[in-house]
Amino acid sequence: PPFLVTLEGLVNGDDITASGSSSATADSPPGSYDIVASLVDPGNIQTNYQVTLVKGSLTVTAAAVALTWTDPGPITYGTPLSSVQLNASASVDGTYNYTPDPGTVLPAGTNTLSVNFTPTDSLDYSNATATVRLVVLDSLVYDGFDLTDPAQAAADSDGDGFANLVEYALGTDP
Repeated sequence: PPFLVTLEGLVNGDDITASGSSSATADSPPGSYDIVASLVDPGNIQTNYQVTLVKGSLTVTAAAVALTWTDPGPITYGTPLSSVQLNASASVDGTYNYTPDPGTVLPAGTNTLSVNFTPTDSLDYSNATATVRLVVLDSLVYDGFDLTDPAQAAADSDGDGFANLVEYALGTDP
């Protein structure tokens, strides 16, 4: 980047300017780099001054990873976590560590899932984390009938005129 170098103590409109440079480039790895000041003195006026050049410091940090992960759609209790829910993506290659682990069966309700991402290029990129919320619906299996299946919910298994879903709502035996 361009550096701002400030001169202090000049008088009488003396035409001295300064510039700064560093060995760091856009491709430099993270670290600390010196900024070296130099004078531009077309009239050799600096002989009238006691000049002290002070080095600056440029710190290059690891780039942030763009990690995206949207809340997955609800699942029914008993469904193990899979790549359908654990599907974060990053702007660079790396390793995803999910909590809870794939294959975990979560309790009914709203659950928080998290991911820790470690980039393959850990020198130039920093680790990233993200969380999403996953709703786990109560299982609607009642006396062997899956009430989330419209056909089973609407069926009248015992022939009493009440659909299985109505029997569930009334607490009676389908």
